[in-house]
Amino acid sequence: MQSKPLVSICIPIYNTEKFVRETLDCVLRQTYTNLEIIFSDNCSTDKTVDIIKSYNDPRIKLYQNIENIGLVHNFIKVLSYATGKYMMFLGADDGMDYSAVEKGVAILEDEKYKDILLVNTHIKIINDESKVIYNKKYIFGSGKISSYWGIRCNLFWGSNIIGEPNGSLFIREAYERTPNPKFKNSNKFKTISYSLFHD
Repeated sequence: MQSKPLVSICIPIYNTEKFVRETLDCVLRQTYTNLEIIFSDNCSTDKTVDIIKSYNDPRIKLYQNIENIGLVHNFIKVLSYATGKYMMFLGADDGMDYSAVEKGVAILEDEKYKDILLVNTHIKIINDESKVIYNKKYIFGSGKISSYWGIRCNLFWGSNIIGEPNGSLFIREAYERTPNPKFKNSNKFKTISYSLFHD
């Protein structure tokens, strides 16, 4: 029986004590369990680190920066620690359906989808009380999107078909092949470079 591939959930943190427990609980409750949960702390001054250290789960890995390296560099830093076949970027104030990772891996492992590098879902925008205030869907609906249309929409039409990078599951090797800068200071939402669409 083939073993399930490791998935790296990468979570950058800075003063997120209000939400990080809910986010971590969401990841630990995933139906897909072969995970490493990686935190890169950017010199938090609140109880964020203490909250994470209070968990006793060997899948949790906490790295702490010696100095604050800024938002974008911490995004890159947390992803650099990933060792899984697949990886996911997740905000410390975000969550996902408990079956999200399992469903994403099933697609990426399916031979009929061998040309797929990244899997994303519809997004629910929530407020500070975890109430859904907006359901975000994509202009193409569900199904495969080619690199041609993905890049065309983003560059020529000003659309963002992925949205925030949070919750997208993608192949680590493809991310590592993506040229720098993977995140750009000039991007309002610091989105991952769209060369990830390429195979």
